[in-house]
Amino acid sequence: MTLFSLTVCYNFFVSEKRELVKTETVYVDILFFVNFAMDFLALYLCAKLRFLRPKTFRLLTAALFAALYGVLRGIFDFWGPLWLLSDIAACFLCTLIAFYEKSLKKTFLLSAIYYVISLLLGGIVFSAYTLALRWGSQKNVIAFVIISVVFCILLLLLLRREKPKKRAKVTVAFQNKRVFLDCFFDSGNLLRDPFTGTPVIIVKFQKLCELIGYENAKLLDEEKICDLPEHLQKRIRLIPAKTVIDKAILPGICPDSVIVDTAPVDALIVPVSDDMKINSDCDGILPGVIM
Repeated sequence: MTLFSLTVCYNFFVSEKRELVKTETVYVDILFFVNFAMDFLALYLCAKLRFLRPKTFRLLTAALFAALYGVLRGIFDFWGPLWLLSDIAACFLCTLIAFYEKSLKKTFLLSAIYYVISLLLGGIVFSAYTLALRWGSQKNVIAFVIISVVFCILLLLLLRREKPKKRAKVTVAFQNKRVFLDCFFDSGNLLRDPFTGTPVIIVKFQKLCELIGYENAKLLDEEKICDLPEHLQKRIRLIPAKTVIDKAILPGICPDSVIVDTAPVDALIVPVSDDMKINSDCDGILPGVIM
């Protein structure tokens, strides 16, 4: 009933010698609504698994696209391999709409996760539908309750946030200088560049001083961006941050390269102000998305 589990739940048949035994009436409005709801849920779960914070408008637009595709998928009947290619293309476009990533590798990974979640959700709904066909009304209620409880338990286990379980050695290069950081992962670090979606690494102020010099770091910390050298101004990015009681714009730097352990990643560097604290044995906080 999601993007990739459509017609089996609405056209239930047993085929021997390709003969249609039983059919069900398909209501396009119900088909559209169910696909829209299930695809939105699948995209939401995908975002949770990858520690992403996509805009609600993007998720709704992607779910709308998937629902429209699902209706067309249920109406038209083409050659099997052609549908497989269209499914893959629709999956890729759907994740691209919901989670815009510059990296094709990340987009394909998100597409694969979304595909698997869609299949799982479609399988759960199909199981409930099959039970509804075979059992009586009283047994239907029991079956749906059991399925709902199991599904909720699995969903809670899936979305449960774990404490940071890994630390990493980070190498940041900028203007022929290198700084080595000992950082820990924190899924609560959800800061991103609002335009490119690039994740942010929070570092201690003294480490930024080693990278760009004390005077430049002080000007950046005081948000005196216009007083910075011109070559440094071009590397400044403004990162919106929001807490329960306050909102702020944090100035960050786009370094030449960032290597986490041995893997190069795209990330911005934002210094921690004096009134904020990081564990004394760590130099920074990595976002969970690059774990």
